[in-house]
Amino acid sequence: MDYLQKEAARQAKNLLDFSSGGASARQGASSIKTAFLNLHSRDLERYSLARAIQSQIQSMYSDREAGGIEQECHDELVKRFDIPLGSIAVPMDVLTYRGPRPVYSVGVSAPRDLSFIDLLRNRSIAYRLGAQHLSDLKDDVAIPRQVSGTTIVWLSPTGSVTASDSAFGQVSGTPRQACIVTEVSEQLMRQSSADPIIKSGLAADMAVGLDAAVINGAGGLEPLGILNTPGIGSASGTNLAYAGLVGVQKTVADANAIMNPQGLGYATTPTVAEQLKNRQRFTGTDSSLWRGALHEGEIEGVLAVSSKQMLSATLLYGDWSTVYIGEWGPLLLSADRGGTRFNQASVGIRALWMVDVFVTAPTAFVKVTSIT
Repeated sequence: MDYLQKEAARQAKNLLDFSSGGASARQGASSIKTAFLNLHSRDLERYSLARAIQSQIQSMYSDREAGGIEQECHDELVKRFDIPLGSIAVPMDVLTYRGPRPVYSVGVSAPRDLSFIDLLRNRSIAYRLGAQHLSDLKDDVAIPRQVSGTTIVWLSPTGSVTASDSAFGQVSGTPRQACIVTEVSEQLMRQSSADPIIKSGLAADMAVGLDAAVINGAGGLEPLGILNTPGIGSASGTNLAYAGLVGVQKTVADANAIMNPQGLGYATTPTVAEQLKNRQRFTGTDSSLWRGALHEGEIEGVLAVSSKQMLSATLLYGDWSTVYIGEWGPLLLSADRGGTRFNQASVGIRALWMVDVFVTAPTAFVKVTSIT
């Protein structure tokens, strides 16, 4: 499996120069430790979370390693990160892989796979809007950030100059432990539907929970989200109209906070998106404030998405590329067959992920509240 010998270049952009507000430093990519293994699609389709858990259980009762692609991926991640005993590390490739998308002829209905019907969840939006990964973290993070610069002075031949010094702050973070504990039956672990259930019940719920923390995390035990970060702009959404939507763009641009134009985006709820789509830009025209599909459209040339992850009657606009999700290693799965679970023929499963959210440029965002 030669793919395990390759260092994932995908995360090279996450060596960041925070003092410039989030620009990528391209050098040193080969030294990055990332939970992405650049697995081929055929190997991703073979990878089984259920089998990974089974292999972890086997190792609890035997010195023999289970083998297989799951064990090989775990062994590679052990070389990169400090993985605690009793856990199996899951590559990020597995958590983000959505599977092949089949192509069907016109007029032919796509067959439905009814081996498992997934839960309807809130739509994750942070990564879709441009939030980035920050990998290879070990200790608490305190990264200097320049908040003001020096001033140029035009000096006369006999004049003097008053010194102007730069001012600095810092972006700090510490690993927050996102945890899900659940139980599945021994019977399910051996059935074909085990993998989609485990992936949906753990990986998908973990992703949705992290996405919610990026947007509205309260701080403390959980990350501090964008909406609660001191320094972001705010505006009233009473009778929100064309001028208000353009005004938030002006606020961010006026703060020199557009680091990556491709990362600009609006996020709001489906209800607010519906309001904006039914509201005209100008009286007497059929051009709406929100154009395109309700789940994903555009507002004045900028990507706009809707999800129930957002607070009601709230809209958030900004440069999402200035937000980073820091990861202290890969997602870890652990299994437990002790206690009452032994009598119930069930397996306890714990998913643990250490992450934090870095909002590197608060002035790159404006929240609009109380939208009517």
